[in-house]
Amino acid sequence: MACASSTAPVLQALRALARRFKQMRFDVRHGEKKEELTEDELAQKNKLLDELQSSLLPSIKQQLNTLSAVLDLPRGFREFPQPDVDLTLETLTNLNQTMKKSSINIRLATLETSVPTDTHDHHLGRCKTFRGRLLREDIARIEYNLYGLYLTYMKRVESWNHTTLLANLTNDHKDNDSILARRVIQLAPLIVPGIKLLTTFYNKISITNTKKLQFKLDTEINSQTLFQLHGDPDSILFRCEVLVGQLGYGHDANSMTLASGHMREAINNASGFVDSTVVLLDLYHIPLSSEIDHLSLESDFKTWLFEWHGLWHTAKNRLLDALSIPVDEN
Repeated sequence: MACASSTAPVLQALRALARRFKQMRFDVRHGEKKEELTEDELAQKNKLLDELQSSLLPSIKQQLNTLSAVLDLPRGFREFPQPDVDLTLETLTNLNQTMKKSSINIRLATLETSVPTDTHDHHLGRCKTFRGRLLREDIARIEYNLYGLYLTYMKRVESWNHTTLLANLTNDHKDNDSILARRVIQLAPLIVPGIKLLTTFYNKISITNTKKLQFKLDTEINSQTLFQLHGDPDSILFRCEVLVGQLGYGHDANSMTLASGHMREAINNASGFVDSTVVLLDLYHIPLSSEIDHLSLESDFKTWLFEWHGLWHTAKNRLLDALSIPVDEN
């Protein structure tokens, strides 16, 4: 299980990188117009492109794979890993440096020695204006996608910390026989399954690795539905934060009365988002493979969704039942 203090440097690094890539705007302008490239200029451009192709781009792919191996959740909501903090920080640093070098190479290779007429660069091979424009667009797209990836990993690490906080609140009161202590110990084990189920659902439908995708969405979905499918997962995760935060608030305030009301509201709101998302996914998802084993949750997303939805309602109802029991805190 992840420890909030140990993952703090990872969250700090992810925030810094997300901020950097959010602010970045790759320069897609053309470079200085020249009548003809000299042999030395052409050789320098090709040297930069060689390094990009042979070293930098493969390094980016390798570093992203390492990051995925460290921060992507394993299968099964009961397994929450303890991430390798040192490896994660090292990989983030290396990836940032590789991206900087790649951006510089592309900028120097495509902007500083541009050819004026697109119709007369047929003999320049990789150094054509067309190729340069595509490279500038590609690196800008990668930078934009990295911003989204870092935000996703931030939420993922924070979701691990939710479970850790619940465990700590329970452990803090193991030797305390007060009414509040018994209440925290009673509620925490009921919240944990709900949090794990919701974060599993979030990661299942927010997955970015195309090799692991089990379905795609119908292309005829309207924009309103797409906006809902895009926003609901984050709304669900936010309710997890409220739920855990209110348990901590009740603990610190030495009263669960107000916190219990906020927790019930968060659970019901999360359940509303869950139910609407499940309905839309059931309506619009299209399996990527025609070879579906309906007895296997790994290959049949619809069956997995049905089973998961049942588990969620069971966990939700147990927690709501526990919250509805009045407790005399005096």
